[in-house]
Amino acid sequence: MKIKELLEKYPFLKIKDDESLESAMESNWRTYWDGLGWERLWKRFLDEILKIYDSWSEERKVLFRIMDCKEKWGSLRVDIYGGDERTNEAEDILCMLSQWTCYKCGKVSRDSKGKLLIWEMGGWVLPLCKECARKEGLSKKEIEKSRLKKSKFLLTSWNKNGKMTKEYEESDGWLKLKKIKIEKEEAK
Repeated sequence: MKIKELLEKYPFLKIKDDESLESAMESNWRTYWDGLGWERLWKRFLDEILKIYDSWSEERKVLFRIMDCKEKWGSLRVDIYGGDERTNEAEDILCMLSQWTCYKCGKVSRDSKGKLLIWEMGGWVLPLCKECARKEGLSKKEIEKSRLKKSKFLLTSWNKNGKMTKEYEESDGWLKLKKIKIEKEEAK
């Protein structure tokens, strides 16, 4: 689908509500990260959002907006208005995946045991693969201080019933739910 058709079918892709179609063709949420390493991840997120959006009633669609999209603490963050549990989960997945995806080239680095690796620029948290870290001028000593993480993607939340941990597995460049663990809070 071309950008014009996307903007007509999905008006929330316009960055400003009152923006003309012609103006939105140049700058919109679909092209927001073009040319950067997070582009593929961002577009995959939008594909998930479009599927969810298509399942809603027309009344529901009118309320939906992408309010903001930014890099924060080394991950891609999205603020959505009018979403639901599915859009919230898509936001969480985007944030988790972006923490381990190179901001510059989009590569996901792993060590020989399959653990995720990422390098940071000094005190600035910006995920980079080893090659991009070198290009950005990190010394060998800094590059040797890689950040490791288990090869599991976990999301933990709490509610009145206790702690819930969702474990995801990679599937076709996105994450799918593998299992849920619920730990009930004991009455005091």
